Amino acid sequence: MASPMKIESRSMDDKQTTTKRKVFNDIWLENKMFQDWLCRSSNENKALCSFCEMEMACKKTTLITHAKSKKHIKKSLINKQIITELFDLVNLDATDCSALKLYGAFESSFEKRNVSCDVAFSRRQHNI
Repeated sequence: MASPMKIESRSMDDKQTTTKRKVFNDIWLENKMFQDWLCRSSNENKALCSFCEMEMACKKTTLITHAKSKKHIKKSLINKQIITELFDLVNLDATDCSALKLYGAFESSFEKRNVSCDVAFSRRQHNI
């Protein structure tokens, strides 16, 4: 795992400045406030919001501020509503094979986007 901070020194007009750049911390993925939307970015110094599709600095205060922003709250409500509506459309009856396959497809897609998906049963219980 990478070090939580990188120190970079620059010389500006004969003044020495030190910048601390933080890298993505995997522990944040377990935090309930972040776990539905936070993803790693290809840039180790950035975090990615899967709802808003934006990158931000890897600072816990930045993540908290983003989670409380109007844009993020609106996007998270829209994502949760879409998921709920999708599962309301499908009668998740254990005897309906097509509904279970559809659930499996959505679950796989949600996992790739790091979106949580709460349903009453899991694919493993139904041997899909």
